[in-house]
Amino acid sequence: MQEAVVQILHQKEPFTEQDKVITFVTEHAKAENWEDKETNGEIREGLCTCLRRLNLPFQIKAVAIPNGFSEKEIWDIFQKVYESIEPRSTVYFDITHAFRFLPMLGMVLINYAQFLKEIEIGGIYYGAFEKLGSASMVKKMPLQERNAPILDLGGLISLNEWTNAANNFFEYGRAEAIQKLVNEAVKPFFVKKGPHQKPAIIVNKIAGALLDFTNDVITNRGKRICEGNSVKQIFENLNELEGENILPAFMYILRRIEEKLQNFQPATLTNAYYAIQWAIDNNWVQQAFTQMDEFLISFVLEQLGMDWKCQFNRQTLNKAVQIVSQDIPEDKWKLSNEEKTREKEIEWIHKVKPRLEEKAFQELMRIMNGIDSMRNSINHGGYNKDDNQTSKSLYDNLKVFFERLTQTLKTHWPDFLLS
Repeated sequence: MQEAVVQILHQKEPFTEQDKVITFVTEHAKAENWEDKETNGEIREGLCTCLRRLNLPFQIKAVAIPNGFSEKEIWDIFQKVYESIEPRSTVYFDITHAFRFLPMLGMVLINYAQFLKEIEIGGIYYGAFEKLGSASMVKKMPLQERNAPILDLGGLISLNEWTNAANNFFEYGRAEAIQKLVNEAVKPFFVKKGPHQKPAIIVNKIAGALLDFTNDVITNRGKRICEGNSVKQIFENLNELEGENILPAFMYILRRIEEKLQNFQPATLTNAYYAIQWAIDNNWVQQAFTQMDEFLISFVLEQLGMDWKCQFNRQTLNKAVQIVSQDIPEDKWKLSNEEKTREKEIEWIHKVKPRLEEKAFQELMRIMNGIDSMRNSINHGGYNKDDNQTSKSLYDNLKVFFERLTQTLKTHWPDFLLS
């Protein structure tokens, strides 16, 4: 089996002197299968001799491992296999003759080495000898008839990569790994035209739109989040995929993604609220404080019937909030030095001041004032004078203020939130 795998790999890409064929052997396997063995006066060649006879330029090495009949021995096997792997190398595994638990250990080890040693998996091979029949039957067969299929189980690694990518998205809100896997998976469909080419294009668009959405939250692109174009594209493309069976591993992930994005809608300020929740769920504290502060400005302006995208309105509202919250007399207002702008600000503040004094807006302003210092603390890296905030206090306060915001919205604007 190992000879066949080596020959197959050599045909794909010739070996060099830097390549290694490493066989992990127990004491029993070394004596029975690795070394030549004499039985009834006949010499049966071991695997080492068979590999050498191939006359290929790779290095041949046997690494002794224990049987693995205890937890300590299993960890010893893990360590010896891991230490035999060269960093940033391409690795091929043959698990045909491993004990039954070793393939599972191998899968865990592969995932571990991919992360820490940045290896690539060229293939995982298994010789399906059981297809030939029982061991006693196989022994009676002529050698030339003992042709068992060699299975490449590399798809299991791909599934593991999909699992990690899904975990990155659902636990940390990151879509880079998903997009990378999708891009790689759909390439064959673009090279050769066929019935799956159109759904492959759609899947690729979904992955791109998903990355756009998550990047918008990470980089605080409030306007884009409220426009909701990337989410709209995701849902439209999902509808087009109805009934398609392309990239099954990704299709199951898409169902969960659809659930996670269900509160985001096209062209609504409500998206900004759910972006705060998204940031909190993924422990993006800085983004959450910034999004909450900016959402409050947008929401108050919308309730006042004013354009929340207008920069003048946003800047002047901040001044109005400070004036109303601190009951600052007009002759102490801090306004623009430019006369026309100053007059416009005074007129604007007088117009909105009575509304800001209403109970519902007073509650929102207290939240705005409460998170202002924390947003500044984060944005200035904790270097502000008398800044005693800790990472825990910032995160705890973030959740407290978001809960206050949620309750205020539910109490005074119950139709604003979708759920």
